[in-house]
Amino acid sequence: MPAENTSRTPSDLQYSADAPFGLSRTGRRLLRFFKHRVGDIELLLPLYLWATPLGTSRQLTADTELVIEGKPRSGNTFARRAMEQAADEPTSISSHAHVPSAVVRAVRRGCPTLVLVRQPIDSICSEKIAAPHASLASVIRAWIHYYEKIWPYRDGYVVATFDQVVTDFGSVTDRLNRRFGTSFARFENSAENDDLVFGVIEQQHRAVHGDTENIVPRPSSARHDAKDELLGRLEDPKFEQALARAAAVYRRYAERAETSQL
Repeated sequence: MPAENTSRTPSDLQYSADAPFGLSRTGRRLLRFFKHRVGDIELLLPLYLWATPLGTSRQLTADTELVIEGKPRSGNTFARRAMEQAADEPTSISSHAHVPSAVVRAVRRGCPTLVLVRQPIDSICSEKIAAPHASLASVIRAWIHYYEKIWPYRDGYVVATFDQVVTDFGSVTDRLNRRFGTSFARFENSAENDDLVFGVIEQQHRAVHGDTENIVPRPSSARHDAKDELLGRLEDPKFEQALARAAAVYRRYAERAETSQL
């Protein structure tokens, strides 16, 4: 009998939407709860970033030229790398804090800020796969909480939907420049330019996280089965009210993103 081939490509791999029950999952849920609580408080943002892997590199400083924020899996990495790809010179960008206080602090300081939002079902499923230790209900609650918490500060940031980021990021950049009087270079979405961005994303992800296909910030066939499972679970009536609330929140943001293009 031939030896089993243990070499698997990302398209061969499949990921479960849930981590196995145990102390590790319980501990990570408690840490997630703590970080989200701390992440609500602007004064404690440095503590939150300190407790987050690579967090200190996400600090908002006097040199920060742009803040890009949103819930995980909403196009944050693509937007940042596209902005960097288009720039003639290095641009100081703060991103990936994923907590309301990062947006609040940026707005209070008058820093050019871009908030990204994705259809909640897609964002929630993708985040749950990336964080299998989290409960599905907690991921839904966190999504709603994040966008409701920063909504009062909406006049201080530009909103872009996930679809706008991945299909017409140049228009998003135009809106940033109009709103803040900046001159960020325009990224033009095309097969070639998008591939360049995804190539950088792939390289940097593997350098930091290794072969973790469940969290790499680009499309992946390896996550299809887990997403299908989650979509089925989200049909449970117990999630109906929360998902309706999330959909209403998304509509407000999407309307703002569309209106600001006019």
